[in-house]
Amino acid sequence: MLLCVQGYDRPAYADLALVLAVLGPVGTLVYARLLADDLGSAPPSALPVTVVTIAATSVVVTASCVAVGPSRAAVKLVVIGGLLVAGNVITSRALSDPNLGRSEVGRD
Repeated sequence: MLLCVQGYDRPAYADLALVLAVLGPVGTLVYARLLADDLGSAPPSALPVTVVTIAATSVVVTASCVAVGPSRAAVKLVVIGGLLVAGNVITSRALSDPNLGRSEVGRD
């Protein structure tokens, strides 16, 4: 979406990218919570994919910021990139440890 902002010269796509950056990790956490029993026996390792995704996100955000130049749009792109990186880290941790965030109340 960030590349589409520059390629098609549509600033509204940046708003869509912001919404997706916020909602994407939340959806993954919901699925991780629902599939916790299935993932508990053999949780997947998401570290290599996370590292590649963070590197790709950094490259795209940097290239977009260079194309935009110093402006409010560049700040928005950096915020979106930060949200994407944070979301990737959070979801990879949730997938590798599906019991993360589960309450221990009632389990004795």
